[in-house]
Amino acid sequence: MNPDDHRSAKDASNEHASAEPGALLQPQAPVWEALPPDVLPGRVLAIDYGLKRIGLALSDPAQLLARGLETLSVTAKTDVLDQLCQLARQHAVTAVVLGLPRHMDGREGDLAEVVYELGDLLAEMLEIPVAYMDERLTSVMAERTLREKGVQPSRQKHLVDQEAARQILQDYLDAQAHRRSRRFTEDA
Repeated sequence: MNPDDHRSAKDASNEHASAEPGALLQPQAPVWEALPPDVLPGRVLAIDYGLKRIGLALSDPAQLLARGLETLSVTAKTDVLDQLCQLARQHAVTAVVLGLPRHMDGREGDLAEVVYELGDLLAEMLEIPVAYMDERLTSVMAERTLREKGVQPSRQKHLVDQEAARQILQDYLDAQAHRRSRRFTEDA
């Protein structure tokens, strides 16, 4: 993939700055258009990137349900990238969804540039499509979900990260299912 062949993910995503929380932020670039995640069979990996921990979630092969996978501790950037690639290959992942940090007003958060860089590296190394989902409020929703299950979020931060990744992935899977459903009814 030649970086000159398409706009950067950051440029394309900035057009979506006012998108609703949970909105699919998929850059309009050849690498994503060539292999749209909604038509590829197989599992999708979601990543909720943080400075200390990275929450991961995995879809079922039918891309209907998301489940928490694990939480990685951030040590060195290359170690994290290697671990993510190893997990993606181990689970036969056909697409990756990264949570894109945004402020409530739609501006990108401080980690957005790191997330874009990670997405670019994963797309290149794994040769699979990468999409971005607005992750506003996912940690708040994750903590609420865990409390409802009787889990203390403050004592189980790794579970908060996994649940946030699961919610990002489930939002993505639901958006893709809705998109397929609309396409099906329009074609009928």
